[in-house]
Amino acid sequence: MDSFRRYMFIRYLLLLKGLELANTAFCQYFQETYLELNRKIQIVMRLVDIYRPYYSSLARKFDDMNTEKLRMAAREGGVETDLLINS
Repeated sequence: MDSFRRYMFIRYLLLLKGLELANTAFCQYFQETYLELNRKIQIVMRLVDIYRPYYSSLARKFDDMNTEKLRMAAREGGVETDLLINS
């Protein structure tokens, strides 16, 4: 998740800060654009926080013991494993 936050900071938040400075310099001329972009970024960051537990469980290594058992049984039975199971 830290890499995603770093990416968002470099790609979007720095530009948003620049827009905020330009908005201030031009007497709130870009206020509507700034608020809309800021709202969208905040929504994305909130979704990242909400889905963090699901991402961390998916990032773990998957247990493929059942697949290995199926491959061994197929080899013993004389079935071509290349056609049945994608490696």
